[in-house]
Amino acid sequence: MNPRGDPNSFVFCDDCPRWPVGEFLAVETTYAENFFTNVREAQSNIADALQPLLDMKAVCNTKGIRFFAVLAPDQLQIDKELAAGVMERGYQPYARYWDPEFPNRIILEILRSNGIEVLDLLPSVQATGELKPLYLPRNTHRNIAGNRLAADQICAWLAKQVLFVPAGS
Repeated sequence: MNPRGDPNSFVFCDDCPRWPVGEFLAVETTYAENFFTNVREAQSNIADALQPLLDMKAVCNTKGIRFFAVLAPDQLQIDKELAAGVMERGYQPYARYWDPEFPNRIILEILRSNGIEVLDLLPSVQATGELKPLYLPRNTHRNIAGNRLAADQICAWLAKQVLFVPAGS
């Protein structure tokens, strides 16, 4: 809400926490199962979640349209302190199964094996995230720096793609 109290207006704050610590950890804890390699249903759950993308790709194929995907990492994959806080919420016995890159490997394999060109932002976000915060505090969204990094990566990747083929080639 903006300082004048208008509920239809919002003033953005790049460093204001959204939720109290406990509520934020509860939200992130709901995502945690995706990063454990011992979850039996993980691969099928990921495959099910990707089905709409595969359907979109099929439609694009019928129209001769190229289909691209961008894989954006969750903060749990980047923020070691946050991951430790989530682990303390009952996941300590399973710590040896924690792999923040696990879902990306499955997603990339499924998308690429179905002919979907995909950019995985995880490596660049991991590298930059060690130098500066890329997510809003106690929020599930990227901050300005995180969005700028994603935009730069996406633009650079798209610039390398052949998006238009001249007629007659």
